[in-house]
Amino acid sequence: MQRSGLEWLFRLLTEPRRLWKRYLVNNPLFVALVILQLLKLRRFPLEGLEDDPAAVT
Repeated sequence: MQRSGLEWLFRLLTEPRRLWKRYLVNNPLFVALVILQLLKLRRFPLEGLEDDPAAVT
């Protein structure tokens, strides 16, 4: 399972009540947001950083 990249499926099948939201709701949302950011369709500002470029180290 681990070599084929399907360990998440095994875990979901063995503990569905605990893991369904993590794998079926949160992961696709995360992947969609990463794709939007890579395509520069959506920008997510970094929290805690000033607008001043000199503040970024």
